[in-house]
Amino acid sequence: MKKLLLILTLTSLIVLAGCAKNSAIDESGYTPEQTEKLAQCLTDKGIAMYGTTRCPHCQNQKARFGDAADLITFIDCDESRIQCQAAWVEGFPTWITPDGQKYSGDQPLESLATIGACEL
Repeated sequence: MKKLLLILTLTSLIVLAGCAKNSAIDESGYTPEQTEKLAQCLTDKGIAMYGTTRCPHCQNQKARFGDAADLITFIDCDESRIQCQAAWVEGFPTWITPDGQKYSGDQPLESLATIGACEL
């Protein structure tokens, strides 16, 4: 009986340790440090996300960054219509590089890293 209790206790501890270890990785599969580094790199390189706060695809895109979403340059086209029209933004989200290249739609973080030549 003591052996069974010991085995169950150890198994529980192993499972809990595994859960704690994986909690540092969010739903995107990256750690907060990785998404923060990517968001900061995109911002430093002048790459901006155009969208709206009510757009579900924009919300999904931001969710991939987790808390680091606050670090990306986000142009809200409801608030900055003239800027979005001048950039010829036709759908949300749209990522635009300083040289005017556009990437429409919800982008995987890997694609954004490639677009910005950023480390992920």
